[in-house]
Amino acid sequence: EVVMDNASDVLLLFYAPGCPKCQKLEPEYRRAARKVFELKQKKPHKYGNVVVAKMDISANDVPVNEAQPFGYPSILFVGAGDSKVQYYTGELDGMEILKWLKTKAGLRAQKEKDEF
Repeated sequence: EVVMDNASDVLLLFYAPGCPKCQKLEPEYRRAARKVFELKQKKPHKYGNVVVAKMDISANDVPVNEAQPFGYPSILFVGAGDSKVQYYTGELDGMEILKWLKTKAGLRAQKEKDEF
C-alpha cells in the first residue's frame, strides 16, 4: 500500500531471509535507512516524505504488478505522485544506495516548488 500511495517517496528492499546476499545487505540497508532518518530531520522539505521499507518476499505477496523483484535482494524506488518503478542496480553498499536515493527523492516537491 505504501509503495503506490502517491504520497511518499519509497525505497523498498525485497529480500528472502535465507538468502546469503540479502543477509550481507541487511546492515548496509539499515545504514542507509539511518542516514535517511537524519536527512529527514535536516531537510524535511526534500526528504520528509521518504519511506524506507523492506519486504520479506517469502512471507508476503507482492501487491503491485509494476514492483516485481528481479531476484534477491532487489531494491526499488517509487516517487511520490509517480507509479514508475525504478530499480537500483549499483553496489550493495549503504552509502551507494543513499547516494542513488538522493538523486530520486524529493523530485516532486522540487518540481512543485519550481512551478511557483
